[in-house]
Amino acid sequence: MPIEVSGNLSALTISGEHRFASCWKILRRDGTIIRLTDHDSLLVLPNDGTYQPQNGVEASARQKKEGGPAANFEVRGVLSSDLITPEDLLSGRYREADVTEFMVDWRYPHAGVFRTHQYIIEDTQHDGREWKGSVVGLSSRLRHKKGRKLTRTCDADFGDSRCKVSLAAHTYTGSVVGIFSSRQAFTTSLNHPRAFFNGGRLTWTSGQNNGILCEIKNSLATAGGGRVTLWLKTPLDVEAGNTFSVIRGCPKTYNACVGYANLANFRGFDTMPGNDTLMRTPDAK
Repeated sequence: MPIEVSGNLSALTISGEHRFASCWKILRRDGTIIRLTDHDSLLVLPNDGTYQPQNGVEASARQKKEGGPAANFEVRGVLSSDLITPEDLLSGRYREADVTEFMVDWRYPHAGVFRTHQYIIEDTQHDGREWKGSVVGLSSRLRHKKGRKLTRTCDADFGDSRCKVSLAAHTYTGSVVGIFSSRQAFTTSLNHPRAFFNGGRLTWTSGQNNGILCEIKNSLATAGGGRVTLWLKTPLDVEAGNTFSVIRGCPKTYNACVGYANLANFRGFDTMPGNDTLMRTPDAK
């Protein structure tokens, strides 16, 4: 099927043949930008950057329905470039990344880009040799639920703009002393009361998981330190000596807000009737 172009881009067509290359610009949530192309050599785009050839990159057919829903497809590639590493894929660093796809004439890239589309990487997988990214259109963000959920406990995140508690006094640093359960439970140099870090957030500051945020399921005090168990396994192995920064958890109850002297910002409805009230019947006489 011929590629349709208009205006001065039609001058790039010679004898009915096209010299087009696809390019992908990936902007990760951590600010890292990856520039890839299916061309066999470097492409330098003015006011943009250099696009690296990535052997084996291919995109599946797009699926787009009437009414403006997200255009879904998959991008596959071979892990032959150090730009996309298995460690980054396992760590989820490409999830929710923005992707800009376009085409250029590989002989005259300065002539401009065309057929530009924008997507979001919904998920990534890899089998040690190939990686695969599930890509959806920008309209997928319209499906996200918005608004508050009314519960007896607070629905704000500890330390956010609605909670307003300063996290400086509730942030601690520590290191891994020993491994209790592979990638999920370990002993640390921190020694705090039982459940002190329950529901907290731990960010790795060294090791293979550097920069990865994990949520804490529970914490226990032990002789000479403490034990932390995560809700989910870390993407890569945790080793003794790995360092981290951790924010203590909050049970999000009325009494917890009293303890933090933050009752004015309690976002729960602790007097809300429960199911027992809904099931209550008139007293028989």
